[in-house]
Amino acid sequence: MNHMRLCGFAFGALIGFGLTNACMVSDTYTIRYYQLDEGQRVKRVVLAASFAPGVGETIEPAVLEMYQGVVREFVSHHHEYILLDARILPRDVFAANLPGATAIPRPPLALTPPIQGLCAADYDGRKTHSVLLNHFYKLERQGGSAALRVEARLIDCATGLLVWRALGENSYASEDSDLEQTIRGYTNRYGESVRPYVAGAYLLVRKLYDSMPDPTLNEDDIVEKIEVDALAE
Repeated sequence: MNHMRLCGFAFGALIGFGLTNACMVSDTYTIRYYQLDEGQRVKRVVLAASFAPGVGETIEPAVLEMYQGVVREFVSHHHEYILLDARILPRDVFAANLPGATAIPRPPLALTPPIQGLCAADYDGRKTHSVLLNHFYKLERQGGSAALRVEARLIDCATGLLVWRALGENSYASEDSDLEQTIRGYTNRYGESVRPYVAGAYLLVRKLYDSMPDPTLNEDDIVEKIEVDALAE
């Protein structure tokens, strides 16, 4: 999909590359037979965001909406998934374990209700194949910086299996001259409350999603991706 890669380059060139703050990414995982199975059928994705217990209690919803906007724009331009929607899940919905298993148990795994609901929903006549969950273990201001610790999980709706996972964290200066245009753009879109977190969200997302594998899209999928991405602009 060379046209998508060109769009990704244009997107990056347009809003700038801030590389002064490196993100520590660990605990990466990709399901073993991705290219033979999930990479052939897990193409449509719904984004979801959630908090670990006690995290982000004073954070305004606009900050999560901004973060999901950053994810949506980055993944749609740099990866091949068809992003159907973005949802914020109720607080403490995953108070115990996060969804997504690395092996199918016997009896087969049942999806947790919040994930099942996202998988079963209708998205303008389209059925999703997976949920891309961003789970926050830390999201807070520390003086002139924002500290983030986020685990991203791609969960297969058909099997409940964990397709891909990565954990990233760092503290980022809220004011970054390399990302001035990016900060201004997202602040104008989501409100002044997101300003301290924009640089951190942007820098973390582009590192966190570096190891995410890409599905194989056929011609119909490519047309659908173009249509869905255009609607999200």
